[in-house]
Amino acid sequence: NSLPSLLEEAFRLLEIRFSNFDHDGAKNLMFRALERELSMCGFPAGPELQAMFKRVDLDGNGTLDFGEFMCLLYFWGIKGDYAFFFRHPTNAGCIKKAFVVMERCMVKYDADSSRTLSIEELNAFFRDQLPQSIHS
Repeated sequence: NSLPSLLEEAFRLLEIRFSNFDHDGAKNLMFRALERELSMCGFPAGPELQAMFKRVDLDGNGTLDFGEFMCLLYFWGIKGDYAFFFRHPTNAGCIKKAFVVMERCMVKYDADSSRTLSIEELNAFFRDQLPQSIHS
């Protein structure tokens, strides 16, 4: 599994999960809809979920777009609770592997240990990790 193919598969799964929760096709999720869907997946809803939702609702509009949804998944990954979110263990495993690989890449390419990638560090990442066809 190469990094690009692993990331592509992980993001595809995330987009599918997001669209499955987005019943009205509005490209965002309201808290109640997210809470309902997650409770059907076995995730314990309640004040913790509401607090996490508010934390990642970066624009404060009461809904999560895909980017904010990704932040929610990231926080679950840190806490180790992300497996509750996925109906299939294969999905959880794929996402976990993607985050592990991304963290390894961050450590490898973050030369100044700033936890951010400068343009030079990002260029090194793309040069090393992406297929040659993308660079052409």
